[in-house]
Amino acid sequence: MSDKRKIFIVSDKDRITENIKNITKEYYKLEKITEYNKNLCNSVILYDLTGCDLKNNNFLKDIGLSKDKILKYLENNLSPLAIIDETQKDCADKILNANFEDFFILPLFDAKIRATLNNTLRNVEYTEELNKLY
Repeated sequence: MSDKRKIFIVSDKDRITENIKNITKEYYKLEKITEYNKNLCNSVILYDLTGCDLKNNNFLKDIGLSKDKILKYLENNLSPLAIIDETQKDCADKILNANFEDFFILPLFDAKIRATLNNTLRNVEYTEELNKLY
């Protein structure tokens, strides 16, 4: 059996982290991180945006991110995904314009999370393989 692929989460809400860990534990190893790390690569990073005011144009700054940091993650083949709640879904375009690959809306649904992670990680793996060729 191969090792589980590591995915990362940035969240101060234990309930959300535990829910995602329970949904993904069969296939992925979830690691909680607390700050930007330029050495992360070839995976997915989940950002909990449920407490953010997404209508605020500085919402990235409020969570310690910037478009530049997200672009650096993307350069390292680390795909950022957002977690939002039902009241924030009208801000989906802002999330995607901030260079997040996709997002989940609470409550979390197993099938949606697994499908999104699988599709995103498939793209990560393709990019990882292409980078090895050059």
